[in-house]
Amino acid sequence: MCRRGRRAGYHNYGLDEQMLLCSVADKYKPIGRNMWEDVATEYNRRRARSWLERDYDSLRRKFRSLYGKAKPTGINGEIPVKLRPIALVQEAERAIELKGGAPTSHDGLDRGQGDADLLRDVAEAEDVA
Repeated sequence: MCRRGRRAGYHNYGLDEQMLLCSVADKYKPIGRNMWEDVATEYNRRRARSWLERDYDSLRRKFRSLYGKAKPTGINGEIPVKLRPIALVQEAERAIELKGGAPTSHDGLDRGQGDADLLRDVAEAEDVA
């Protein structure tokens, strides 16, 4: 009978691994496969010995997975530690979109701004483009 589920020895990304991915992705701002391969090389060079070596596809999937999560919120602007990678990935993705010339998301954390501030930010972004 065929076994189902994950392969043996599979490990999820820990918080430190996610933070390293955010740091490296923000440094390279990868747009294409070659740049994601550079991210993987840098990530694997800087990872702790106990962490698994990750290929570019795994890192890209994790980055996209974090980006797809809801924007984290906190009390008085403080984001809980376990949600910081999500906020960092969303900031890095905005930088990547601007680098690639295709912004598709709001250009910053809301930080409790009113609608007037948001509309002004959108108008400024449209004027730049």
